[in-house]
Amino acid sequence: MPSICLPHQLVQRGVKLGGGTSEELTLRKAELEIRQQELERQKQRDEDRKIREKELEFKSLEIERQRKRDELDQKRKESLAEQSRFFGDVLKHSLPKMGHDPGEFSACHMLLLSPERRRQSLGSAGIHFR
Repeated sequence: MPSICLPHQLVQRGVKLGGGTSEELTLRKAELEIRQQELERQKQRDEDRKIREKELEFKSLEIERQRKRDELDQKRKESLAEQSRFFGDVLKHSLPKMGHDPGEFSACHMLLLSPERRRQSLGSAGIHFR
């Protein structure tokens, strides 16, 4: 039958108790540090993934807003009032300014005037049609 020994008696006989040697403790500490570092890296990856997801969501919302803006612009450009305004502005900038004297009207201006307005302009300049 084995005899029961007290811990200090075991130490005297060279038996290792509990945690083991200092090398084992060092290895366990290193292992614990590695696990903690891996957990930190995993947390960082999760945070980065969440940030990327939010950025993609924001980008898709921005693309949708721009698409709606483009559709509204296209509808506005296609409307009759906008076309009239656009072509009126184009003519305003492409033709020289007309003075009050009908003799200053260029042939281009005369073509743009209605027939009645042409007769009035030419009549005031002393040119009469029969």
